[in-house]
Amino acid sequence: MSTTLTYGQIVPATGDTGATFWSNLEDNFTRIDSHDHDGSNSKQLTVSSVTGVTDTIASGSWALVANGIYRQLVTMPTGMNYDDFNPVFRDASGHILFLTVEKNSVSSYYVYINDNSVTLTVLYA
Repeated sequence: MSTTLTYGQIVPATGDTGATFWSNLEDNFTRIDSHDHDGSNSKQLTVSSVTGVTDTIASGSWALVANGIYRQLVTMPTGMNYDDFNPVFRDASGHILFLTVEKNSVSSYYVYINDNSVTLTVLYA
């Protein structure tokens, strides 16, 4: 007889017939396709389960806007949507910089700074 696991997956038992085995396999595929890590249909994801993506914003690409303010157009890593992330900027020393950003498109934005010699690391989290 098959065993149903915590989140509904079905493990076949030795001796399960083809009809039972294939039906359970189909149910498992459907369950895997529709799970959302909410804690009821699969294990819930925690904040520590997610790893941020980092990228570099080079110092050589700043453009003067006005009065000592520079900006740079940043294209986000493939598959990332601007509306889904909050970029966090750090300088070479690791200090967080609270910079102004302006959405340009679904996958790009402008970042503004007052020092065009700074290379930044941006974390998308």
